Amino acid sequence: MKKRRHHYVWRNYLRSWSDNEQIWCVRNKKVFPTNLMNIGQERDFYRLNELTKKEVSFLTLLLNQHSSEAIQKLNHGWMELFTAVFQIREQVNKHELSDGAFEAEIEKQIINLGEDFHCKIEEGAIKFLDGLLDNGTNFLADEDNAIEFIYYLCVQYFRTKNIKESAASSVSELDLLDVDKAWNILSHTFSTALAWSIYAERSQWSSVILENHTSFPFLTSDQPIINTYAAFGKQVKDHDELEFYYPLSPEKALLLTKKAEYKDMPSKFLNELEASGYNDIMINMSHEQIYSFQKEQLEMYVQKYNKMLNRD
Repeated sequence: MKKRRHHYVWRNYLRSWSDNEQIWCVRNKKVFPTNLMNIGQERDFYRLNELTKKEVSFLTLLLNQHSSEAIQKLNHGWMELFTAVFQIREQVNKHELSDGAFEAEIEKQIINLGEDFHCKIEEGAIKFLDGLLDNGTNFLADEDNAIEFIYYLCVQYFRTKNIKESAASSVSELDLLDVDKAWNILSHTFSTALAWSIYAERSQWSSVILENHTSFPFLTSDQPIINTYAAFGKQVKDHDELEFYYPLSPEKALLLTKKAEYKDMPSKFLNELEASGYNDIMINMSHEQIYSFQKEQLEMYVQKYNKMLNRD
């Protein structure tokens, strides 16, 4: 069966803000309740696209720029995975062996493969999210768990519509690659490269559970993992300007940071100013949608946003 609703925000993740599969959402300054199936998704978002020879050559050149041969090999594997279906179809058609059933199966794989792969990554991450919600980061001491979880975080960061459109905008003038066509490959290669960088420097990173028991519960959005250094239009230029903030529920969030003040700090209880500040960053870094389990909280932020516009 073809899966046409492709979620770029994991539904299971959003359940921490939902009640009976219903969640409060704000879009275009309108606050409304909706089902989890209807948000953070787009029809055929992960649909595979056949690349031209020019695009394949450019991608190959791009992947070969990484300093690690191991990462080059992994990233070429992503390109092979997401282009194989078109090569198979080309060979079958070349030998005139195609029929209706074959074409139907090829079309199903073109539509489903990207979404199915994200589902597998998400299934593997359930144990990590459950552990984090119980204030546990001990699993990161195990190398295999650390690799899997860091990769999961990077995938959730790069998989979204927001990052996809930002990437497309940044290379549009080069006219060497249609980012929309190649996004399944690019998002996983970016995730792999960043995850390797974080893993290689893992002794410098701290995983901190942020506890929020204030009157400003954590919000989340259609860009649920954010780099706090990039908030409010700041241009990130330095390798070390990376700090992942990832709300896990209205009461808990994960901060992955290199800042010395968090060294050997497993958790931190936030005050109202700090909790509100993280929500402001989440709103600023969102793309189209912001989520809460409280209608009133979203209405408050819409009102605050309108007042800011009126002052400007």
